[in-house]
Amino acid sequence: MAGVTRDSAAWSVVSLSSVPERQSDQVFLYIGMYVERLEMLSIAFAGDGDKGMLYVLNGCKNFCRLEICDSPFGDATFLRDVGKYETMRSLWMSSCDVTI
Repeated sequence: MAGVTRDSAAWSVVSLSSVPERQSDQVFLYIGMYVERLEMLSIAFAGDGDKGMLYVLNGCKNFCRLEICDSPFGDATFLRDVGKYETMRSLWMSSCDVTI
């Protein structure tokens, strides 16, 4: 992902909502690896499946606010690490493949 380096680990907010192309799970892997202090993530039309969000949840230790719109994240993402969602300050979802 262009622009993500170890120096950017101080980022606290990342918004992929205005990026015109669909972001792959690889983008979320890089966010989880290099943006450890991420607190807020806003995404739309992003991800290939459930793995992408798991990378962010496991890599970003300060993660507390998530906004998702029109993304393929489904039940597997939310059931696997449900404890991480319970500790968030804010979770907003729209048009996601969640049945629970």
